[in-house]
Amino acid sequence: MGEAHEFKVTRPGRAGMSYVLSSQGVARASRYRRRIVPWERIRTLWTLENSFILFYSDTGYWVLPVAQMPTAAKTFLLSKVQEVGIRTKSLG
Repeated sequence: MGEAHEFKVTRPGRAGMSYVLSSQGVARASRYRRRIVPWERIRTLWTLENSFILFYSDTGYWVLPVAQMPTAAKTFLLSKVQEVGIRTKSLG
């Protein structure tokens, strides 16, 4: 599988989500469900002051809070976005 970065995102009053960034794509798992989106399917990355938003379809997206991501995961995400040629939009 190569390099992979795993982290958990928690929100008040909700169960946490686990994310894995790897050479295959971005995987998200909750208590009952797991989904992986290959890098080639990710359409746009929005960067905000406190989060990244990954759009993988017209209506599908994941919000990744920057404060809950390890530095290595952020670096890996940005390098894969550049490598694959994913569009980016900075909003803050």
